[in-house]
Amino acid sequence: MLCPSGFHTLELSIILLGQEIHLPSPHSVATESVRARPVSAALLQEFILEALSFKSMTDREEEVATAHARTFDWVFSRNVGSADDTSKTHGRAFVEWLGSAELGSIYWVTGKPGSGKSTLIRYISNHDQTAKLLKAWAGDTQLAKASFYFWTSGSEEQRSQAGLLRSLLHQLLSANPASIPDTFPHLWKRLAAMTTKERINLSLEWTIAELMSGFRSLLKSSLSSLKIFLFIDGLDEFDGDPDAIVHFFRDLAETHPSSSLKMCLSSRQWDVFENAFQQSVPNLKLQDMTFYDLRQYVSDNLDRSKHIRRSLRLQASERQTLVTEIAEHADGVFLWVRLVVGKILENFNKETVEISDIQRFVRELPTDLDDLFEIFLFRQQSERQLAETSEVFQLVRAREIIADFIKDESANSLTLWELAFALRAEDDALSTTAEVQEVADEDMIDRCIKTRSHVIIRSTGLLEVYAKRSRGNEIRSSRNGALGGQLAAYRVTYLHRTIRDYLMLSEGVWSRLVFHSAEQFDPHLRLLRSYVLRLKHPEEIENHRRLDEWYPDIALSLTHARYIEQDPGDLQNRLVGELDKSISWYWLARPDDPHDHWARACFGTYEERKGNKMIIPHPFLALCTKFGLERYVINSIDVLAAVPLLTEEDHEVGEKEEEGEEEAEVYPEPLVEQTPLLSRALEFLTSRQKTKFPLSSHGFVHSLLRLSRTYGAHPVVGPLIGSMNTPCASPLTHRGSITPWIQVLRHLRDAKRRGWIEPFEVEVTGTRRWTKIVALLLSDEGGADRDAVIIGDSWDPEISTAGMLGPSGLLSELGDSWIEELGWTLVNRGG
Repeated sequence: MLCPSGFHTLELSIILLGQEIHLPSPHSVATESVRARPVSAALLQEFILEALSFKSMTDREEEVATAHARTFDWVFSRNVGSADDTSKTHGRAFVEWLGSAELGSIYWVTGKPGSGKSTLIRYISNHDQTAKLLKAWAGDTQLAKASFYFWTSGSEEQRSQAGLLRSLLHQLLSANPASIPDTFPHLWKRLAAMTTKERINLSLEWTIAELMSGFRSLLKSSLSSLKIFLFIDGLDEFDGDPDAIVHFFRDLAETHPSSSLKMCLSSRQWDVFENAFQQSVPNLKLQDMTFYDLRQYVSDNLDRSKHIRRSLRLQASERQTLVTEIAEHADGVFLWVRLVVGKILENFNKETVEISDIQRFVRELPTDLDDLFEIFLFRQQSERQLAETSEVFQLVRAREIIADFIKDESANSLTLWELAFALRAEDDALSTTAEVQEVADEDMIDRCIKTRSHVIIRSTGLLEVYAKRSRGNEIRSSRNGALGGQLAAYRVTYLHRTIRDYLMLSEGVWSRLVFHSAEQFDPHLRLLRSYVLRLKHPEEIENHRRLDEWYPDIALSLTHARYIEQDPGDLQNRLVGELDKSISWYWLARPDDPHDHWARACFGTYEERKGNKMIIPHPFLALCTKFGLERYVINSIDVLAAVPLLTEEDHEVGEKEEEGEEEAEVYPEPLVEQTPLLSRALEFLTSRQKTKFPLSSHGFVHSLLRLSRTYGAHPVVGPLIGSMNTPCASPLTHRGSITPWIQVLRHLRDAKRRGWIEPFEVEVTGTRRWTKIVALLLSDEGGADRDAVIIGDSWDPEISTAGMLGPSGLLSELGDSWIEELGWTLVNRGG
């Protein structure tokens, strides 16, 4: 089990309505000889709902700030609406739209960045008054609600069309599971015909067409007996064409009457949204409505400091002036107020406070958010403070990059416990010398509190820490809800999208921030170290064989290891070794099986490994090869080659000992997986195929070829590395004895047929990369057999190397110049 686990408009979806889920080929579905047992509807419903869900489905809503006390209450006043009183529709009250079908299907909330749109949507969606008004709209008809919060800083699902549809379908179908067969009729029939084992092994990969078809089917079959209300926040954070997302919701409104379907949408004041909604649907501009909310927030929060509160009481005449001035300066932007008030509390929480000093501080601050971030980050901190700030933000960014690469949306933001072991440079020594030792709850609490304080202060308030709600067994609590474990699971994220936009998109800002960190700091090295230290400081020690509990962190850590750039102390190799050593310490190994290493369970299923009978030589080294850890693998091979081999005398002693045994046991011939490291390094030559692993690297393959020549005669290391023309068998994949070179040719043929090869792909990961690797394999250094022939099979006829790669070969049909160059290289070398 090595890998656990443009926006279509409705018009296009109608054309694609008949498409089905991609399921296993017919031969794997129940046949006459193996009939599926009858399965309950509840089980199939649960299966489909689980397939629709994704880990980060509610993360964004949980991260959105809760409305401050008594703010936003005005939205339920019947006098609230657009300032344009001459309009016949969009100046009408929100409550009037909410409780009736007279004003159309869409209500649009808009506002400046940081004005509180997401907070308002969350406030409305959870308010009792909303439920009361929607009940009036629905009457006696059943009501279903669903919400989605687009989040540009989140996982792919949080910012995509697929994520939107999966989330909405999951919520609506969870409330109405009886609608599932009508929503996905083809899938329902297929699942019902499968055996239990086939359903367990099935992994659905939803396409946009399938999801859209299901969404349309749900609306078509349900709206006659059901009323649906949707809250959709952040249309501007959709990762696609904004015109398309506008058309999607307008098409919904035009297709279904407001008596059956209503949608409350929010977005920034982009032209595309203003043109679509400002004059056609009821709406409100948030910054025009929140002045008194801002004053309320300022007043309440300044009172949190006893010193400021006392000064405001002693200088009562200036209190209202200060509060009003801060609110006016914010110009309707809640984020500005939140940051500035936080700075006031930080800077003026002292015995003697003059209101005039606070006023002077506020007046010197810019109203533009980007300018405010500039001052907080770069102008009000010392060099040492700025270096620590840089490191915190780099750690946050490094995790975003890795989580996106391996498609683990649940790991997109760091936990306090992950950061706690990534911040201090002095922990380097501890990571390689410490033994596994259970951490006391009070120590966890202390370290988490200190980490939280460091993050908030050093990020100058631009990052926040929040409690992530656990779902099911997502977070194992070994101490029955102990406070330390709860704090450790808190997440760190940007206070607002505008902060991330400023850091990532404003010209030169990110490079300036990185420049101020220590010269030898590497965020990926620190996060690899963090995992090793967390393994050595468990909340509770438990030895077991449940690899799936470790694997997500293993994948993250080994991918972080590959991204390391600054490592003058060669810490990467030691940390990767400590990771292996630590998990081996936890692994409940079978005493009678010398080959029972935890990494063996990363390859194939239990059935494919024939239980525990299959031998996978050096499985951790094989795993690291798949993760592209060139330095670690090359160093480990050199170390392994230096281990003295058994002499003939040693063998004779062993044979005499065996002869001396009264009843020597007879063991069957061992089942050995022979796939060499070279084949593993070449496995993802042209496509990652939705795995957690990287594309093949020219440098890594080149290093393995060099070591293959160096250690080719070594009886252990030679077969472990392999060579391009040496056959090897793979019982794990039911593959006969073939060479790594034939495997490469087969991969290229499959890639051509499946559309994995994109001609003229100019990115560094594109065509130029893999053609350079193949050219290396064909060179004298690689030694690949230019006369090799792929035997035909049920999919493809027999084909030679020249027939695949030559100037008139199969790949030449793509018309790519680099592929053409590769073909002529083959000809010039006598292929």
